[in-house]
Amino acid sequence: APNPFMAMLTADVVGHSTPEKGGSTVWHLSVATRGDGYNSYTIKRRYRQFDALHNALKANFKDLPELPPKGSSGNTGSVKEEKFLEKRKTGLGAYLRSLIDQPVLRENEDVRSFLELSAAEQLMVKLHEKDIYCYNLVLEKDQALEQAQMKASELQGSLSRAQARAAELQAAADEAAAKAKAEAAASAQARAAAAVEVQKAKAAAAVEV
Repeated sequence: APNPFMAMLTADVVGHSTPEKGGSTVWHLSVATRGDGYNSYTIKRRYRQFDALHNALKANFKDLPELPPKGSSGNTGSVKEEKFLEKRKTGLGAYLRSLIDQPVLRENEDVRSFLELSAAEQLMVKLHEKDIYCYNLVLEKDQALEQAQMKASELQGSLSRAQARAAELQAAADEAAAKAKAEAAASAQARAAAAVEVQKAKAAAAVEV
């Protein structure tokens, strides 16, 4: 059965190295998870290995992507060689991407072996496990945050009610103080008036005598 993990893979030629004079160019291939390039590994292949893979695939498949033709790169270090290698890098990269983009080809054992896709499957399993772990971690943090927000909302509600009650009590205290002050003032006036009346009465009594 098709492996769903394989649909998430990408492959490309990212560079090359040339051994000592007379040796063939070694191409550096990067196999990565789509959209997550740090989960990747690099393998090295020579052109003849590409050619062998292509011939093996031709025995079982039609309409294969085009493999860059064989050819000479010219003198080492020459401008001609640099142009040749750049063109071949582009061609081999396009060839790899075409193989990976076709489910029937990327599931082929020859392609899997060429790209060491067993390692890729292990990579994808680890990535999947990491994604689940991260999801659960974020979910736990979100739940904790939601609970903290609810608690803060409850505390804010309690604080608002306490502040409202304090305001009511302060208003009542202010009203009581004002009333007491008014009553005290009225009482003082009454006492003063009574004292005046007493003085008047005393004065009247003295006159009569």
